Amino acid sequence: MDVAFLDGFRQRIFSEFAVRLDGRVIAVTGGHPDPAGTSAREGRATFREGAVGTFAVNTFRPVALQGPGRTVTVSAAVDVSGLRAKLFAGLLTSLLILGTVSLVAIVLAVTMARRIGDATACIARAAGSVSAGKYERVEVLRTRDELEALSLTFNEMVSGLEERDRIRDTFGHYVSRQIADRILAGRGNLGG
Repeated sequence: MDVAFLDGFRQRIFSEFAVRLDGRVIAVTGGHPDPAGTSAREGRATFREGAVGTFAVNTFRPVALQGPGRTVTVSAAVDVSGLRAKLFAGLLTSLLILGTVSLVAIVLAVTMARRIGDATACIARAAGSVSAGKYERVEVLRTRDELEALSLTFNEMVSGLEERDRIRDTFGHYVSRQIADRILAGRGNLGG
């Protein structure tokens, strides 16, 4: 086995080779990072920095080349620098996408939480005013969800309370306050 044969083989499968006979290097292509096989373990790829990049190196013993009292070991090395760079670029792209999506999700969550919090606080303030006897309506929230239904229902309640007080005041001009309260509570008998 000579170097010209290995160089031709290397060009066909894009790998660097080293051949050892009984532990001694007998042929090697120029770009192999570890022709002596100091870093390679048989059947298991290892990574080794070479003069022109990072290589994945694997060592094996072809059965056809073994003989009595003779051990032939072949070490193949493939430059993985380009693959490593592509993986790193893909990782950076994935992290950028993940970061962007996470940032958008956080902004949306904060916006929704603030909107819900503001709407709830507005309704709570209006409820406090109603409790104090001031009938304050809330701005109807156009959210097409429970908050919109709550604001509409709250305003209907305020309208009902205003109407009740208007009726009570109207009855108060013609009948005593106690009778007006009984009639509004549904306990008065208006029979004739």
